Amino acid sequence: MRWLIFAATVAAGCASEPPSPIAGPPEPRQPKPAQVWDPPPAPAGVRDARAASALRQFVALMLEQYREHCTCYPSTQEGLAALFARPEGNERWRGPYVDGRPPVVDPWGREFLYRSDRLTYELVSAGEDGTFGTADDIGGKKP
Repeated sequence: MRWLIFAATVAAGCASEPPSPIAGPPEPRQPKPAQVWDPPPAPAGVRDARAASALRQFVALMLEQYREHCTCYPSTQEGLAALFARPEGNERWRGPYVDGRPPVVDPWGREFLYRSDRLTYELVSAGEDGTFGTADDIGGKKP
């Protein structure tokens, strides 16, 4: 196809020489600098609450993996320790589901409240004030 177009161009008297080859490789593209939005720093209590919420979501994800393998959530007696070590008599356990050692603590250094009837669970951080049942609690029941 190129030859036909070139031949037609030469025959029409529009070009006296074939087009010159490209002199060299094209210049490499420079990456654009990343535009980073740096939000203003949050007050310490808000940062800790966000961290507690993120940690609670992570533990909830690990509990879901446990449930997929074992067909139920750990009992209240087994607690979150079941994410670290095989509960007695549980042959389906494929963990550990979390690195480290129990207990799982919130950003304030307190253990999460965990209750389960093996079909649902409740996972709550007492929040900054350390008292369950107050407005700053983070978490709740999993239906």
